[in-house]
Amino acid sequence: MVLAQSAIVLTAIGYEVELADSLLEEAIRLNPNGMLGWLGGGWAKLYLGDHRTAIDYFQRALRLSPLAPSIFFAHGGLASANFFLGNYEQGLKCAADALRHHPDYVTALRITMACHAMLGNMEAAQKLWPQVALLSPSDRVSKMRKGAPFRRDQDLAKLQEAYRLAGMPE
Repeated sequence: MVLAQSAIVLTAIGYEVELADSLLEEAIRLNPNGMLGWLGGGWAKLYLGDHRTAIDYFQRALRLSPLAPSIFFAHGGLASANFFLGNYEQGLKCAADALRHHPDYVTALRITMACHAMLGNMEAAQKLWPQVALLSPSDRVSKMRKGAPFRRDQDLAKLQEAYRLAGMPE
């Protein structure tokens, strides 16, 4: 559990995704029933651009511990992975699950906004921007490279496109 938590911190704060990914794989090997390893591993896979594997990891975390207080992170990860795969409707469903657990989870609000934008639901996307801005006032399209550890340029570009459509300032 300590290995998984340490790797999650490396991903979320240090943006050391590759190192965190290898540590999370070891955490899963040592404790295949540990929800945190699968959850953190899902985020690492997502940031590395392996979205299908990320979905598998998040689903495994959900099966292992569906009532964990932090399970909204798995739902948010599923929403994000589905967004990157172009499964926007599924992304909206997963983001709604995350928001049911944690209504102010800004990652789920952002991905809801992005899915709506990519579906052409501009009114719904643009309605979410003020709520996102209230929770994360420094959000800007141009700051995304510094604020997220995505390793694939096409993932970052897709997210930036959706955020622009939703009305996030440059």
